[in-house]
Amino acid sequence: MQPLGVAMAVLAKASGYDAHAWRLRPATAFAWSLVLALAISTQFLVQPFVWRNWPLDDIFAGWFRVFAGNLVIALCVAAALVAAGSVRTVGAPLRAAAVASALLIGAVSGETIDRLLDIETPGPLLGAVIRWLVISGALTGLYYMWLRGQLALAQAEALDSERAERDRLASATELTVLQRQIEPHFLFNTLATARGLYRRHPERGADLLAHLSRYMQSSLAGQSAGLVTLASELSLVEAYLGVCEARMGPRLRTQIDVSDDLRALSVPALSVATLAENAIEHGLEPRAGGGRLSISAHARAGGYFDIIVEDDGVGFTATGGKGIGLANTRARLRALYGPAARLSLAQLDQGGVRATLHLPAEVAA
Repeated sequence: MQPLGVAMAVLAKASGYDAHAWRLRPATAFAWSLVLALAISTQFLVQPFVWRNWPLDDIFAGWFRVFAGNLVIALCVAAALVAAGSVRTVGAPLRAAAVASALLIGAVSGETIDRLLDIETPGPLLGAVIRWLVISGALTGLYYMWLRGQLALAQAEALDSERAERDRLASATELTVLQRQIEPHFLFNTLATARGLYRRHPERGADLLAHLSRYMQSSLAGQSAGLVTLASELSLVEAYLGVCEARMGPRLRTQIDVSDDLRALSVPALSVATLAENAIEHGLEPRAGGGRLSISAHARAGGYFDIIVEDDGVGFTATGGKGIGLANTRARLRALYGPAARLSLAQLDQGGVRATLHLPAEVAA
């Protein structure tokens, strides 16, 4: 009886996984009954003395009697398990007891029917019942352990899906927070400049406010977007540069060279604007004679493209390319693209800085 105890312990552990996990479907139970009966009755055909002493017709007739008897018992055990599964039980011990009782009732019933119908040559009833308890109990335990694994796998997949959804929402929240950090930083410097310039030079101040109005319209249009078209981003940059040109006059020279096909690609909102602002604030404005700012875009192999913001200003300052705007831009790239995007900075030999955004070439939705 020790194998039966091991099988019942396994079954108790498996059935404890879920209140309904141990229920056996009728189709599954009866299919396994057929397979089990075939497997057990096959031992009749592997006995050498049968083939030496019996005619071929008697061999297959004897095998069929063995198969029929085993099938009757297996079906009784299966029916008992299906019936036990329909009984509501609470807790692993009661579920294991219900299955054990079903195995015992099924084995005794099957052996009794086998003897009443004289299907197979009967042996000792107790030994036959114990044999069926061990075989069916072990198989039932293995089946429920497999079922436990399937349920655990399904639950793990559900948790992974839930975790992915949480990560998506967290990324969206992070993008919103980062964008809110960039926008005040970007607007504060522009509004402070507009206020000072309007006091000293009203005409240039009026031009600056016109550019600022255009900038505000472009900014508000894509305020809630994580990704925008490069065309939309460049429209915002042009409005910002208009503000800066009105403030700096001939000290600032700008050039934007981006083809129409690249303008349809998506970029993180405010990414190029942040690089342009960084170049002017830390590179060109501190230089006595001002300088030149150029923005260009180029397609790259493998489905990528580069956006280059280059200036000939004073180069890296105390921030060393690690200011809040650049840090937030890098964080947004990680949140949006993972390792597929990057921001690189290089100091030029002739003076100034080249900032390069390396992005996947994805057409904006």
